[in-house]
Amino acid sequence: MRAARKKVAMTQHELAARLRVSRKTIVGWEQSADPLDEGVALQVFNITRQIRLVENSYRVDVTKHGTYAVVGRRIRNVPHPTAMAWFSSELMLFGEFERRDHAYRWRAALEATADPRGTRKLIKERAVENSAKSPC
Repeated sequence: MRAARKKVAMTQHELAARLRVSRKTIVGWEQSADPLDEGVALQVFNITRQIRLVENSYRVDVTKHGTYAVVGRRIRNVPHPTAMAWFSSELMLFGEFERRDHAYRWRAALEATADPRGTRKLIKERAVENSAKSPC
């Protein structure tokens, strides 16, 4: 199940939402040594078969603060009831560095790993920073 989910760059939370179960249930299924129920396995197969990963890339951008941000971009072709082709795109901040060479080293490490994770702390800091700057 984990391999099928990773193939289309889907998070446990996204799969749980599509199956209408909790993320903890997905974690339990993936960590269990017992085989999945046939019905659940078929649902997971159908969901992951319909989604096609178009792009999964990383880049380094210069921020307005003069630091270097490592950003991941994921584009997927997702089935939609009223559209012939529906593309879902996501940008995620993976890290912010003072030195350019550190940022490029981090980007190379992300490209080499099978399971990159975002930096939630940085995302929260940016959200707080942006909300403080916006006029109320």
